Amino acid sequence: MIDVSKIAYKTYLLRENGEQLDITGASTDVGWEENEGELAQRVSLNLANVVHKGSRMSSLAKPNCYIIVKAEYGGKSEEVARGKITDWQPTRSSTSDALDLLGYDELFDLQGSQDNRYISAGVGTKTALMGIFNDWGIPVEKYEGPDISHAKTTFKNEYLSDIALELLETAHKHGGADCIIRANKGKVSVVPKGSNSTIYCFEEEKNLELTKYKISTGDMVTVVKVVASEDDDGRQAVEAIINGKTEYGKRQKIYVRDDDDSLATATAAAKEILKEEGEPEETMNFKAPDIPWLRKGDKVKVTARVFTGYALVVSIQHNASNKSMSMGLVKYNADAIKGSGAVQSTTTKKDYKVGDIVNFNGGNHYYTSQDASPRGGNRTGGKAKITVVAKGAKHPYHLIGGAYNNVGGSSNVYGWVDAGSFS
Repeated sequence: MIDVSKIAYKTYLLRENGEQLDITGASTDVGWEENEGELAQRVSLNLANVVHKGSRMSSLAKPNCYIIVKAEYGGKSEEVARGKITDWQPTRSSTSDALDLLGYDELFDLQGSQDNRYISAGVGTKTALMGIFNDWGIPVEKYEGPDISHAKTTFKNEYLSDIALELLETAHKHGGADCIIRANKGKVSVVPKGSNSTIYCFEEEKNLELTKYKISTGDMVTVVKVVASEDDDGRQAVEAIINGKTEYGKRQKIYVRDDDDSLATATAAAKEILKEEGEPEETMNFKAPDIPWLRKGDKVKVTARVFTGYALVVSIQHNASNKSMSMGLVKYNADAIKGSGAVQSTTTKKDYKVGDIVNFNGGNHYYTSQDASPRGGNRTGGKAKITVVAKGAKHPYHLIGGAYNNVGGSSNVYGWVDAGSFS
């Protein structure tokens, strides 16, 4: 049990010349946050514009310097937030002279940078992400994410943060672990969500100051209409209508089947839309005494009237001044979070292993190794490469056919398949 009253916060300014100043005594409103849909951690504070060695703080704490926040507890000091100053705003009146500062960690450059990236067929998730980090000069602390082989993909004029998140999401759909990208002490890591070894518990009667729970059906999609491409007269024929939870009303989305897609592929995509957007949205927001080490992507345990169980932190705001924090949570689904992770190289019972070139018989493939239903329609047979082996899974082999790599043939299999579906 952590005694929050014994946590102390220290704030430092790291100048461009390497000098580190302890600005704790001059700092107020110290806070840091990680928001949903953003990669970078944000740090903010109000700094008294006092004189230090003949210079005002406004001339020392400038854009490109770093704000560093550390938490001290039990005789140990640990950095919990870091941000390079991007916003510098001095304010002077008859009663005060202060400086408001805002900064972001190393991942902020990816949020603000567009790029064109080409991912060759067969390139792994790790290689693609490492290429982004290296090109932007972001050092890597550790990579514990998936390494699934990707199909040929072109990104045009897209933000690098969106590209990175899409690569991870694609890998997760193909059986990799669901992961988060985050920075710590100036280095980036890719780690599975909910992989924190210390799990903090929050109970409504003990340490939850505020609980909010919301269920919303407003943004649900309950029907997907599959239509063909326009004919010469501009008309689009309706080819399929896929119903979801229409008891919530009829909220329809159109899916246009490309000419090179089969109807089965388009129908599978429509069902995927219902899977992702066809459920009521449940959100939880809790306020509690601050745990400065808690981060977005961590797993926590909650006991409250609105919800009891494990939850995943999707956003968090820390306030060092009043030692409190606000969390946005979603229910923790272990099956959805976990995946095969990095590519496995161990040999299976039939001695097939990663890297083997096999002859796919043709038929179904699956988006994950545990899916109950196939996706994308029948895949053509031919040569394919084993890229992942997941022992004990329903569909233990991940294949990529010759249409997407250089193994020969034109098989368009790209997913998980059953044992015995190839030779």
